[in-house]
Amino acid sequence: LNLTILFEELNMDKFYSVDYEKLSKVRSSKPWLNDPKYCKCVRVSPSAVIKMMMHGQSGVDRGINANGKPIEVMGLLLGHPNPDDPQVMVISDAQPLPIEGMETRVIADDEDVLNYMISLGEINEYSTKDIFCGWYHTHPFEVDVNSHCYLSSTDVSTQLQWQRAEDPHGNPWVSIVLDPLRSLEMNRPELMAFRVYPPDYSAPPNETPDGNIVMEDKLRVEKWGSCWNRYYKLETTYFMSSLAQNTLAVLKNNFLWMNAFSNNQKSQSDNHDSTLDKIKSLPKKMEYVELPDIDGIIGLMQVTRSMKEKRRLWSFDDSELSPKSMIKDKDNNLSKISQIGSDIAINQCQDLSNSLLRNQLFG
Repeated sequence: LNLTILFEELNMDKFYSVDYEKLSKVRSSKPWLNDPKYCKCVRVSPSAVIKMMMHGQSGVDRGINANGKPIEVMGLLLGHPNPDDPQVMVISDAQPLPIEGMETRVIADDEDVLNYMISLGEINEYSTKDIFCGWYHTHPFEVDVNSHCYLSSTDVSTQLQWQRAEDPHGNPWVSIVLDPLRSLEMNRPELMAFRVYPPDYSAPPNETPDGNIVMEDKLRVEKWGSCWNRYYKLETTYFMSSLAQNTLAVLKNNFLWMNAFSNNQKSQSDNHDSTLDKIKSLPKKMEYVELPDIDGIIGLMQVTRSMKEKRRLWSFDDSELSPKSMIKDKDNNLSKISQIGSDIAINQCQDLSNSLLRNQLFG
């Protein structure tokens, strides 16, 4: 995974030194009990990201090898509220649990698992001052238009139990959901952090977990699941030390130049399929480009579909050139389509040049 694009913020050394006296005051005040949406952000360390992604990928591999379907996995998060900004949760580490599930069910109620968690917590007391502050699990479903990072009804119930147990004791609890297959597809970690509303709290009407107002119920459920109004999303950012940043920069500049000439068959196949989809979409977009007809009159080339059907088709935004944006700027429709075609051609030329150069360099 391309982690170099994630850790762009500088001066993150402060997250590795904690003022525990100030942190103790934050835990004692428990401000998150007075505001259902108090926690706003999680900052995740490289160690935690890598461990979660490796654990998620191992579940995919084991499941496919066993029965042809990826399996869900689960683990715990170590961290603390940021003493300088308690609305930010700092995730310093992640630890896998011996739990596996299918589809939308991952439950940690087995006696052996609970004993394992207790033993793990006792061991952590000797190695770190951070404590368990959340849990993570995966949704290894087929790659779709929307990410599979959401909370199912079971997840909401599990998260609520954790919050009820931990929040009153000065330990705000967070949930992170990973989409391992989409992470591989996008070449970057695909994860989101959430907290659940208290049962007596009602979210604003039609507000989805990301804070947007979506009127159509089908769209809300497709992206956020059936419990879309019972939880909210936290902003997710990443941090690393200045030393780690410098080391990564050296590796990137001195060694990763060869990635441009690597022969990754899976990546080439994915890029080929993506390019075909883009090319196939261009004729459909051309049907609605306004052009002068033979008499110099501007009209729509597509006249066989009803206006109702046309409006329905134009109501979706699922590609680089969205119908919505085209409606807003009709004069530039053709130029935008031409730009997409040019980008496809340029990318293909670059891929071909890289292939020729790779053959010359490495035979």
